[in-house]
Amino acid sequence: MVKEERYIKNRFGKSNNFRVPDGYFDNFASTMISKLPQQAPVVVRQRPRMRILRPIIYSAACLCLAIFGVTIYLSDTSRNVGNNTLSKSVKYSNVYTYTTEDAIIDHAMMDNADMYACLINE
Repeated sequence: MVKEERYIKNRFGKSNNFRVPDGYFDNFASTMISKLPQQAPVVVRQRPRMRILRPIIYSAACLCLAIFGVTIYLSDTSRNVGNNTLSKSVKYSNVYTYTTEDAIIDHAMMDNADMYACLINE
């Protein structure tokens, strides 16, 4: 890069060949504004951040509520199912006892009609 800079300085010299007319920047701003077309000012309204974030916050709250509700429902249901089954089996275990005939009938998969048919044939 130093080589190119030396070449440019040797070729063109150090003088600044670019010139601006005298007083050009004195009235530059007023001249530029006068050349612009007249337009009505445009008002850009920004929505507040809370208004943008409100649907996201509501969705997150509903999701948390649903997860919490399902968790409570499932934990409560699992405890009650076990207790109800145990209490029903304890209630009925005193009334009915499982006998050998019941085991044979369960194994043979016989219903009342089959048992009556077997009794009639004897």
